[in-house]
Order: sequence, then structure tokens, then C-alpha cells
Amino acid sequence: GGLIGSESLGDGSAGRVQVTATGAINISGFLPGISGVGPVLLTDITSGISTDAFAGGSGARVSVATPSLTMNNGHLSSNTYATGVAGSVDIHAGSVTLTGGAGITSTAFAGGDGGNVSVTATDQISISGHSGKSFAVGPLVFPDNESGIATSTFGTGKSGAVTVTTPMLSMFADGIIQAATGSDGSAGNISVNAGTINLRSG
Repeated sequence: GGLIGSESLGDGSAGRVQVTATGAINISGFLPGISGVGPVLLTDITSGISTDAFAGGSGARVSVATPSLTMNNGHLSSNTYATGVAGSVDIHAGSVTLTGGAGITSTAFAGGDGGNVSVTATDQISISGHSGKSFAVGPLVFPDNESGIATSTFGTGKSGAVTVTTPMLSMFADGIIQAATGSDGSAGNISVNAGTINLRSG
């Protein structure tokens, strides 16, 4: 798996990650096996662009601009695994296609708050499919995760808001846009601004 990322392993903050492409961005694949960062064990890390806070320091903003973003089981994310706060994720593209469990996300796995996620596409957004495999973050196991745009919290921290803006939004085969909580933290709000929305099975 390929990765563009900034990490905070202590009390210092991670740096901002900004990626601008005049052509298409394609993200796919993963690094098999177990990777350890301090006390956090991660399995089968997908290719992606991210910032991560593993201790008391904060994560930072991830911003991506491209005419075309295609992701198959990859990630664009900002996450916190401890008390640090995750950063926001801001995507500006012509078209966005997420398949195979790909995710544009911000997740709070412990006491820190998650960041906001904003995706703006001037042409269309298409979200579909599952990863077909499981991955784990410490004791949390995510089986066959859906493709989606999401914020989540699995600890006492709050998850952020989700904002999606596009003239055409298509979601099928269990694609998701969500703000979720799996523990004591509160989930964020969702705002979808679209011209046409197609939700269907298969």
C-alpha cells in the first residue's frame, strides 16, 4: 500500500497534508499484516492520504484537490487514537468514485474529538460496495466495511460533521454517508446538498 501521511506520536501536533493534482488521483490496495504505532496495532492498512494523532498531540487537516478522485479500498482520513483531536478532511474534485470499501473519513477511537469531513464534487459522486475483508484497530474489528463518507467515534470523544455537495449523488450496493457513535461520544450532523440523488440496490 502507498501512503502520504503526517503523524503525531507525542504531545506535538501533526502537520497539515495538502495534495493538489492537475490530473486524476487513483488510490487502491493495502499493506498486508500488522503494524504497530506505540500501543496501537493496525492490520491491513489501506493505501491513502491521512493525518493521525496517536497520543496527546492533535492531528491536522487533510485537503485534496483534483479533477477526478477514484478510490478502491483506499482512504482519505484524519484520525485520533488517544486524547489528541483529529483534523478535518476537505475534498474538492470534479468527480469522486468510491468502491471496494474506500473511505473519506475522520474517526475518534478514544478520548479525542474527531474532525469534520467535507466533500465537494462539481460533476458527480458515486459510492458503492464493500472491502471484502476485515481490518482492525486495537481491539476493534471492522468486517467487510462499506465504501463511504463518514465520521465516527468509538470512545468518549465526539465525531465531526459530514458535508457533501454535488449536482449528482449515486449510492448503491451499501454505499454510505454517515455520522456514527459506537460508545459514549456524540455523533456529528450530516448535510447533503445535491441536485439529483440516486439510492438503489445492486
